[in-house]
Amino acid sequence: MCDVLDFGMSPPEVTSAKIYAGPGSGPLLAAAASYDALAAQLNTFAAGYFSVIADLQGESWTGRASAAMAAAATRYAEWAAATAGRSNAPPVRPARRRPPMRTPV
Repeated sequence: MCDVLDFGMSPPEVTSAKIYAGPGSGPLLAAAASYDALAAQLNTFAAGYFSVIADLQGESWTGRASAAMAAAATRYAEWAAATAGRSNAPPVRPARRRPPMRTPV
């Protein structure tokens, strides 16, 4: 039985009771905390990756293979840093869609 989408068929008192008996904001706050932890891990990963790339290129590995590896790895680390930055940004509200214009007949 699926009673998730029956709000229109239930009396308002039943719908209100279901809402107040629900899990509350706990799962949303837990998801937000997990998302913050993911952003921190991505930042740490990106910083470490950039450090390793710089060390390899500067000291022990030179040549075309080093440049190719650094270019590929840098793109990956930049993606991780950008993703972490976006996860720390405030959420963006989606634009409201206007209904299509009706043409007179």
